[in-house]
Amino acid sequence: MRPFVAFHEPWDALALARLLGAPVATFGSEPVRRAFADAGLDPILVPAPAELTTRALLEEPRVAEAVAAEPSLLLCFKPSARLEARAAQLGARLALAPARLAQGLENKLALAGLAAEADVAIPAQLSGVPARLSWDEVTSRLGPDLVVQPPRGFAGRKTWRVRDEAGWSAIAAELGRRTARVAAWADGRPGTVNAVVDRDGRVLVTAPIVQVTGDPRLTPYRLGSCGNDFTWRPLPHPGDRAEEAAERMGLVLASRGYRGHFGLDFVFDGDELLLIEVNARLTASFGLYSTLQPALLEAHLTALRDEPIEPGRLPPLEAGQLIRLHTGPDPVAPPSGPGLQPSPKALAQHGDRLARLPVDGVVVDEEGQLGVRPLHLT
Repeated sequence: MRPFVAFHEPWDALALARLLGAPVATFGSEPVRRAFADAGLDPILVPAPAELTTRALLEEPRVAEAVAAEPSLLLCFKPSARLEARAAQLGARLALAPARLAQGLENKLALAGLAAEADVAIPAQLSGVPARLSWDEVTSRLGPDLVVQPPRGFAGRKTWRVRDEAGWSAIAAELGRRTARVAAWADGRPGTVNAVVDRDGRVLVTAPIVQVTGDPRLTPYRLGSCGNDFTWRPLPHPGDRAEEAAERMGLVLASRGYRGHFGLDFVFDGDELLLIEVNARLTASFGLYSTLQPALLEAHLTALRDEPIEPGRLPPLEAGQLIRLHTGPDPVAPPSGPGLQPSPKALAQHGDRLARLPVDGVVVDEEGQLGVRPLHLT
């Protein structure tokens, strides 16, 4: 099957299509078309709807016709049952693990079991319906500084830090009868790794990546990821702990039938690495990282063909990104400027991505501060 890039973010679509020399469909207008033309690519561009989803992209008749022209392997961000069904209608399949498997592994309530099997430490936690748990009951087990998450959520959406009884009551009311993961707050620097696992548990993994998290100039979500540095400069450095965690987790994922790319998010406090999330899919840094280290993309596609990958640990890269979400209440037009990759939307709503700034060099310096001014994104 031929690769076909169907990505909701046009700049990731550009990166991946350029690497693969593949047909590509994404959202955007004339500025996006010019960027693709500069790379020698002729994309199918769809006007951006209110919500950028791959399913909406595949419903566009021109995209559907192009995909159905020959058997296609669709490279997209994350799987869902509806997206798999639409792909099947077009004679295609997703270049991702099956949705039912991936979503089960990514469910935040599954983390404790995966971590125990992989022998990877996590913050103390419990699962339950917050409305049925008293503040005193929870804090007696986990302490008074908590992180609450329902099973689904990303980029800090639906993730809350709770430090008093009033905050607990508010979150309990918002969640209603839904079960959530309640974990003790873990101090330390947020980080992540990108990795690929094959059928036999072989793992190719990146060096630890610094996560830029909760910067109010970039995101309205206090625990939301808003950038990465592909080199870990600040001290303390996690050493090889992150790679070891990915290799152990890869064995567990493979034993469940998972193949392909995954991400691990963690906190490192100088002594212990604590896993906080498994992302059984592509990640927000996958496209940009792959432009600098194509072995990651190649390994992902190889694993999905059920072939063995070359395991190993990739070196740090002198690059990264900042991602700015709209923090204000009123709709705004995405910014433009040198080096910026703006959203294809005419107007961004609160919490929408406004723009990405790829960085060739330092994102987070040795002191742990941004080496790139977020004002470049205004």
